[in-house]
Amino acid sequence: MNPITEIHYLRHCSADNAFQWLESRRFVLESFHQHPKFFTGQPKASLEVLYHRDDPLIRLGIALYGHNTDILSLTFQNALECDSDPLICACLESPSVESVFPFFIGRIDEWEPIKILISKPHAMYAIVENDWIPDELIARIIKREGVFEDLEDELHLELIKRLKNNASFLGSLDYVYDKNLYPGSSPWYGARDAFYDILERIPVTEASALAVAPVIAELVQINPSYVRVRYDDSKGHKLLSRWDILEDKEYVLPMMKTMLALLYLPKNQALLKDKDDSLREAFYRGFEPYEFGYDFEEYIDSSDPIAFNLVFNRSLWRHSDTREKMLQIAEDAQSEDVYELTQQINTKRAISEEYENKYPEWFKPDKAANEEARELRAILSKIAELSDELKERFDEAESSISNELYTSGEQVREKITSASENLVEEIESIKYQLEVLQDTVNVVKAKAMMTKKGLFG
Repeated sequence: MNPITEIHYLRHCSADNAFQWLESRRFVLESFHQHPKFFTGQPKASLEVLYHRDDPLIRLGIALYGHNTDILSLTFQNALECDSDPLICACLESPSVESVFPFFIGRIDEWEPIKILISKPHAMYAIVENDWIPDELIARIIKREGVFEDLEDELHLELIKRLKNNASFLGSLDYVYDKNLYPGSSPWYGARDAFYDILERIPVTEASALAVAPVIAELVQINPSYVRVRYDDSKGHKLLSRWDILEDKEYVLPMMKTMLALLYLPKNQALLKDKDDSLREAFYRGFEPYEFGYDFEEYIDSSDPIAFNLVFNRSLWRHSDTREKMLQIAEDAQSEDVYELTQQINTKRAISEEYENKYPEWFKPDKAANEEARELRAILSKIAELSDELKERFDEAESSISNELYTSGEQVREKITSASENLVEEIESIKYQLEVLQDTVNVVKAKAMMTKKGLFG
């Protein structure tokens, strides 16, 4: 559709069709692979036509999917004037959310609308959960700086908790900001450092623990390379002591100890052998097989009921070999209590379904590996068959020779000679077939090795 025809269409089409037009031209990271500020999928002239139709559904479409700074800013101002919470939240959920803030975030305190947003919890939720919000704004919210200084405690903790839904904060979108990041670096270091700092300052309460623990759990799974550079035994044990005053010793304290250990303590033998269940749980949830060893089934005690927590270790789900080992250990470690066992089975199923939906590539069968396995199984089967045949021939020869001992000496010699010659021929034939099979095995192994290195097939 040429631009003139498109504008004419958008001026007269139904609101539903206009909304669908906006949705079909929305920013999709999986297709664009860049920061949305570089997205140019919608002509400004087309958006202007839609904006001036002054239709609530079309305005909502612009707020959610519009990608023009001027038009989105106008839409946000209109939402504030109308005091339309749905439209305000839609603007704040937009990938082009930076268009909503008309100046440098460092001057956010001077921006009158921010005071309105602070009074609207759902608007604040939309801000902290938006992957494309400037990280400096998130850092100021976490630290309660400037205009955010008077955030109510309950709202502040809820905003912190909702950071577990922000992909940029967790680190899974680092590649969009900078493809040359070295391990441990991040364009969102300001917001993350602010989060780590509050672990030392936030009031030690159950409400605080329940807010920060889910964020830590996601951080250590999504971006383990960033977390690993923060390992600090001294600081970790200092924080463990700080939070040790929590009154709920049955659930909240163990959970918090596990999260702090995940964040600060190295996953080593000392942690694995610790007598504290909470610290061992941190090992199971956080160790990396490529660092600690892929033969982890040999050094993890499956009789330890805490070992079931391996199912929460995201790294072990990525590959079929580590996944199978992990699931077997988790099954061996399952509780004998019917109620707890049911919970564990449901947990394992839920995690598996979540990862299969989110990361289907982890569960795709390795065609090369499967082909290799089939060929090797066929070869081993043939070797077993030939071995049985060889044994059978020896047994027949031995039996035949024994029977002939009752005949004349000359006949015995002739029979023995003939049987020996036949047996030698059969043995040589079988040896040749075994050598051919061995060559085939070597070819299959070489092919598999080249496939793994990306050199073949």
